[in-house]
Amino acid sequence: TYTGNVLLRLALEPTAATGRTDAAWKDLPNAKSPSASYALLVHLFQARGLPAADANGLIDPFVAVTCSGVGLKSSTKVKTRDPMYYETLVFDINIPTVCVYSIYLTVQCMYERTHQPRIGFQVYDWDRWAKDDFVGGATISLQDVTIIASSDYTAGYAVPKPTWYNLSYEEGKGGEGQLLVSCTLVAKDFPDQVIDPPTSIKPKMQEKFLEIICLGLRDLSPIGFMPLHMPFLQFDIGEVSSSNRPKKTGGSSKPTPANPNFLERILIPIQLPEDAQFAPRLNLSVFDTLLGGFHKPLLGTCSIDLTTKLPFSNGVENPVYVAP
Repeated sequence: TYTGNVLLRLALEPTAATGRTDAAWKDLPNAKSPSASYALLVHLFQARGLPAADANGLIDPFVAVTCSGVGLKSSTKVKTRDPMYYETLVFDINIPTVCVYSIYLTVQCMYERTHQPRIGFQVYDWDRWAKDDFVGGATISLQDVTIIASSDYTAGYAVPKPTWYNLSYEEGKGGEGQLLVSCTLVAKDFPDQVIDPPTSIKPKMQEKFLEIICLGLRDLSPIGFMPLHMPFLQFDIGEVSSSNRPKKTGGSSKPTPANPNFLERILIPIQLPEDAQFAPRLNLSVFDTLLGGFHKPLLGTCSIDLTTKLPFSNGVENPVYVAP
């Protein structure tokens, strides 16, 4: 799993040749190398498509972010596979620099781009009584992060456009879910300078209604040894709360429990971003009703990306829009 990174350089050579290679080792950054102070701004927007970790088909996710030995956590979102964070985490870190001497005996120290730490993201499912479960991780190289001066940040900072990063359970192996993140390095004028995060990175929202025409389900399979009885379908968008409860169809066993018809129209008032990139996903969960309603096992889940359902994005035509 993504527990950290180690950067190594190894060499095997005869003792007699040691003197000829000393210079090559001195060129590398080490514990005595000069460093400069930076503020790393990690803008955490959303996650989507996280694996279901609880019996209700949902997950209580939070993101742990580490860089250069500093670790911070996002807030925990409850009962959602597509959490919306819109948070900025600020890391105070030191990064190796390279000092260049000019012919006028002046010294200029610049950011060393080759040897540097990585930003690690670990997504966990929060559990009240048990150990938090790791569900996926990703890393970003600081070499790919834009650097700005603190004066430019203070004068007017525009949050960089975020990118979706795939999550993996083990490095090099496939996983489930993505993180929407962007990062910026702010060069401090002095080590104790405090860089405050932006006031808000939440996009502009607009009131909409989501219309769902639910016809039915086909080829369902039971969970365990009990046959299907009365399946129903549940819809949720964003974090489940007292003001944002999932919408459900009625249970149906007609014509058969494995192929139930619902024939229902569901209307959900929602807030959608003006920028289609930040559109949420509609999560669908299929449950069965057993033992008079006391047991409702999860049969399966899927998601619908609403990015393709918005005809406009920031006032112009959405290039990924798919007409119904």
